Amino acid sequence: MAPVIILVAAALRCFALGSNSLWIDELATLQVARHTLAEIPAAALQSDAFEPPFYFWLTHLVAGVAGESETALRVLSALAGIALVPLLWALLRALGASQRASVLVAALAAVHPLLLWYSQEARPYALLLALGTGSLLLLALALERGGWRNWSGYTLLGGLAMLTHAVGVVFPAAGFLWVATERRWRALVVFVVASAGMLVVIAPFLLALAQSVAQAEGTGSPPRPLTGLEVPYTLFTFVAGYSLGPAVREIQDIGWRASVWAHPVQTVLSAITLGVALLMVALARGRAAVRLAMLFAVPVLATVLGSAVTGKAYSVRYALPAVLGLLGLVALGLASLGPRPRALATGLLAGVFVWADLQWFTLSRYWKEDSRSAVACLARVLPPGALVAVAPAYMTSVLRHYAARSGADITPVGLQSPRDGLEPAPSALLLTRLHHVPAPDVIVDAFADAAGPPLATAAVPGYRMYFAGPRAAASAAACGGSP
Repeated sequence: MAPVIILVAAALRCFALGSNSLWIDELATLQVARHTLAEIPAAALQSDAFEPPFYFWLTHLVAGVAGESETALRVLSALAGIALVPLLWALLRALGASQRASVLVAALAAVHPLLLWYSQEARPYALLLALGTGSLLLLALALERGGWRNWSGYTLLGGLAMLTHAVGVVFPAAGFLWVATERRWRALVVFVVASAGMLVVIAPFLLALAQSVAQAEGTGSPPRPLTGLEVPYTLFTFVAGYSLGPAVREIQDIGWRASVWAHPVQTVLSAITLGVALLMVALARGRAAVRLAMLFAVPVLATVLGSAVTGKAYSVRYALPAVLGLLGLVALGLASLGPRPRALATGLLAGVFVWADLQWFTLSRYWKEDSRSAVACLARVLPPGALVAVAPAYMTSVLRHYAARSGADITPVGLQSPRDGLEPAPSALLLTRLHHVPAPDVIVDAFADAAGPPLATAAVPGYRMYFAGPRAAASAAACGGSP
């Protein structure tokens, strides 16, 4: 594999790594990582992090050396995202794909916008993909060559993947289909034993994990019924990421129809690119294609089924391992084409990926909530000790984090209902994540009544800011920014 591909992957994942504020889930990572190694298994499952402990153990160690800056907290994901690129190349080679297809999958993975996003986030998903890909690589080698080292490595990395995130179970599930559908009964017996060995890897923590699950609170987003749009949206993000066409925040705030209408050109281009990608999938042939198709299908089906059974809100991130199968199938299809159509199709896919990457770095509508800038602005324009009403209420934690870190003398107060927290009248109101805010217009009207006219507005990425009273206009002007 050309070293330049790894260099491109590294440059993208390390560029501006700390520029975005921590978002609420990343703050949960920091809060868990601050515990001792012994406390982390229970702490992870009793907070909004709600994951197994391995990623948090590593983050604890990294933070102990590098500190708690945004860059330090995200460097583990960046390194895992870089490692994923050669691992994917090696996986396709181990599955019997050509050198051309293997290089193509590495090149596409290096610039893939969704993989870039999760490689710049202080959450377990990039590490999960690297560990899961490594486990499947060793499984493929074990099935072809045998050897206790390959089988043991498959067991260890698969166990660590499941100790990183519950979604890690899709990797041995896909592996089971690899063996079972080929009716290799002797290999199936060895596979079952090796997969059962993953329980040995996580056995020391099973009791603590079970107890924490039973006592867990604050385990994520409220339930959301399936609508049937989840899989099409997942496929859309597999080619456009979260930074081409409608932004996640736009879809959540104004709905998918209005968001698509606001970005017709990019949406149509993304749809065309998805069509080309699926055509490449249809062209993929051979044993490697069958195995990659299983890796593509299992995570998506498992995520849909898990959401239907548990009521937990469907999220693309839980289906993220499917990206590995899709990129592999696309690479196989591209490799089967002649030079000119291969160049055109590869150029379209890579061009769309890079366009999405550039927008992730440059357009604030695709960024996470800029809590750091919101706190800095409020600290400049509000009197010391000022109350700031915040909806949804859970966002107060990240605002308090940045207030404490910067020494800002403001007090965020969460709103549980339209008038809860508006007496005494706060100096400002912040709204974000409107899909979790009941009746935002009612909240704004109640704030205006409580604080007194006039009402002025401002914005930083992710937040709508409201000021009232004699200095409202001046405060809003000082906090002006991109909506």
